[in-house]
Amino acid sequence: MDVLMATPASLSEEDVKRLLTSAGLDLGKIAAAVRQNDKKISNLLTRNYDQALAFNFGGTPSFVIGKTAYSGVLSKDQLRDLIKQARAA
Repeated sequence: MDVLMATPASLSEEDVKRLLTSAGLDLGKIAAAVRQNDKKISNLLTRNYDQALAFNFGGTPSFVIGKTAYSGVLSKDQLRDLIKQARAA
Protein backbone atom coordinates (compact mmCIF):
# COMPACT_ATOMS: atom_id res chain seq x y z
CA MET A 1 0.00 0.00 0.00
CA ASP A 2 2.87 2.38 0.75
CA VAL A 3 4.06 2.20 -2.84
CA LEU A 4 0.61 3.28 -4.09
CA MET A 5 0.27 6.11 -1.57
CA ALA A 6 3.78 7.39 -2.33
CA THR A 7 2.99 7.85 -6.02
CA PRO A 8 2.26 11.55 -6.66
CA ALA A 9 0.33 11.12 -9.93
CA SER A 10 -2.87 9.45 -11.03
CA LEU A 11 -2.47 5.73 -11.52
CA SER A 12 -3.85 3.61 -14.32
CA GLU A 13 -4.93 0.04 -13.68
CA GLU A 14 -1.69 -1.12 -15.30
CA ASP A 15 0.33 1.18 -13.03
CA VAL A 16 -1.36 -0.31 -9.97
CA LYS A 17 -0.70 -3.87 -11.15
CA ARG A 18 2.95 -3.08 -11.89
CA LEU A 19 3.51 -1.37 -8.53
CA LEU A 20 1.82 -4.13 -6.54
CA THR A 21 3.77 -6.81 -8.37
CA SER A 22 7.04 -4.92 -7.88
CA ALA A 23 6.24 -4.79 -4.15
CA GLY A 24 6.07 -8.59 -4.14
CA LEU A 25 2.30 -8.99 -3.97
CA ASP A 26 0.51 -11.81 -5.78
CA LEU A 27 -2.26 -10.29 -7.91
CA GLY A 28 -4.01 -13.65 -8.20
CA LYS A 29 -4.24 -13.96 -4.41
CA ILE A 30 -5.47 -10.38 -4.12
CA ALA A 31 -8.18 -10.99 -6.74
CA ALA A 32 -9.24 -14.21 -5.01
CA ALA A 33 -9.46 -12.44 -1.64
CA VAL A 34 -11.55 -9.65 -3.17
CA ARG A 35 -13.92 -12.18 -4.77
CA GLN A 36 -14.18 -14.13 -1.51
CA ASN A 37 -14.94 -10.97 0.48
CA ASP A 38 -16.98 -9.12 -2.13
CA LYS A 39 -20.11 -8.81 0.04
CA LYS A 40 -18.16 -7.55 3.08
CA ILE A 41 -16.24 -5.04 0.95
CA SER A 42 -19.43 -3.83 -0.73
CA ASN A 43 -21.20 -3.42 2.62
CA LEU A 44 -18.26 -1.50 4.08
CA LEU A 45 -18.08 0.86 1.10
CA THR A 46 -21.84 1.44 1.24
CA ARG A 47 -21.66 2.18 4.97
CA ASN A 48 -18.77 4.61 4.44
CA TYR A 49 -20.59 6.32 1.58
CA ASP A 50 -23.74 6.69 3.67
CA GLN A 51 -21.72 8.15 6.55
CA ALA A 52 -20.02 10.62 4.19
CA LEU A 53 -23.43 11.76 2.95
CA ALA A 54 -24.69 12.13 6.52
CA PHE A 55 -21.70 14.35 7.38
CA ASN A 56 -22.11 16.25 4.11
CA PHE A 57 -18.56 15.42 3.05
CA GLY A 58 -17.87 16.57 -0.49
CA GLY A 59 -14.63 14.69 -0.97
CA THR A 60 -11.52 13.35 0.64
CA PRO A 61 -9.88 13.81 2.93
CA SER A 62 -12.54 14.69 5.45
CA PHE A 63 -12.39 14.39 9.21
CA VAL A 64 -14.68 14.55 12.22
CA ILE A 65 -12.78 15.78 15.24
CA GLY A 66 -14.88 16.12 18.33
CA LYS A 67 -18.18 17.60 17.14
CA THR A 68 -16.80 19.38 14.08
CA ALA A 69 -16.39 18.15 10.50
CA TYR A 70 -13.42 19.31 8.41
CA SER A 71 -12.96 18.88 4.67
CA GLY A 72 -9.64 19.14 2.92
CA VAL A 73 -6.03 18.47 3.74
CA LEU A 74 -4.89 19.32 7.26
CA SER A 75 -1.27 19.39 8.30
CA LYS A 76 -0.01 17.18 11.09
CA ASP A 77 0.18 20.25 13.35
CA GLN A 78 -3.36 21.30 12.46
CA LEU A 79 -4.67 17.80 13.22
CA ARG A 80 -2.81 17.71 16.51
CA ASP A 81 -4.14 21.15 17.53
CA LEU A 82 -7.73 20.34 16.55
CA ILE A 83 -7.64 17.05 18.47
CA LYS A 84 -6.17 18.86 21.49
CA GLN A 85 -8.95 21.46 21.33
CA ALA A 86 -11.64 18.81 20.98
CA ARG A 87 -10.31 16.89 23.99
CA ALA A 88 -10.26 20.07 26.07
CA ALA A 89 -13.88 20.91 25.24
